[in-house]
Amino acid sequence: MKGNCVQIQKGSMLVFCILVGFFGFSWCGRLDAKTPQLRLTMLDATEFTGHIEPSTAHGLIRFRSASSEESKPYTMASVRGIESLDYLNRIIRARVEYETPPNCIRLIDGDSLEADVRNITLDGVEFESPQTDMNFLAAAEVAGVTLQRPTRSLALTRNERRRLRNIPNSMAETPPTHLFYSVAGDVLRGRLVQLDADSLTVDIRSRRQEISRERIATIEPLRESPAKDVSSGSHILVTYSRGCRLSFSSIEVSDDAIIGDHSTFGKCEIQIADLDSILLNQK
Repeated sequence: MKGNCVQIQKGSMLVFCILVGFFGFSWCGRLDAKTPQLRLTMLDATEFTGHIEPSTAHGLIRFRSASSEESKPYTMASVRGIESLDYLNRIIRARVEYETPPNCIRLIDGDSLEADVRNITLDGVEFESPQTDMNFLAAAEVAGVTLQRPTRSLALTRNERRRLRNIPNSMAETPPTHLFYSVAGDVLRGRLVQLDADSLTVDIRSRRQEISRERIATIEPLRESPAKDVSSGSHILVTYSRGCRLSFSSIEVSDDAIIGDHSTFGKCEIQIADLDSILLNQK
């Protein structure tokens, strides 16, 4: 009987350890998801690995290194950048300099906003984004829209782009307005009528056609987008959500988000769990 009691106690302890291990790992997983491991690099190339912590002080970042129990303030002027270790591992494995986000709106200044695009017309783009309360962008601000990742490369050569932008005289009255890239990598030139939740409506050589939205990966305007000057104060570049990027004039850090001031979207909020990198002093 005594032996049986000991056996039961051992079994109970084993079950207890398994439960503690399970819930412990689950809790740690949730913690890591909210506070990813980051690498802070100073201008003098000194590096620290740890976590970014809340700070509302102007021009300061609080960072707690893995070897310290307390965070320390660093002036933004002395920091080159902060990068997620997961992000660094991804781009090394993929052998790319930048990632391509699956759903975003690209601006003419080079920024890109994570967005669920609801509607596109010649006037502009209606969308919802977790980063901003803004939900409409005028067409003149938009350099392109990515609805989903393609299964094949969508890269065009400079000569191919020049040829597609060359509008024949026969189409001068109702010229094509956009390039439409399919998921399979094909390119279609046509005059945009509307993109909604289900389909793309486009005029091709004066014939109206409807194409399932599921077949469209990217939409780009045919016009040459003028370069927008973002040099006036936007010197903090934040990359997030696997390839989206926004330039801010200033940032602060809350418990779980980076909050920045953007020249187009105003106040933006990026979850730290989605953070890829922060590059400072990008003048």
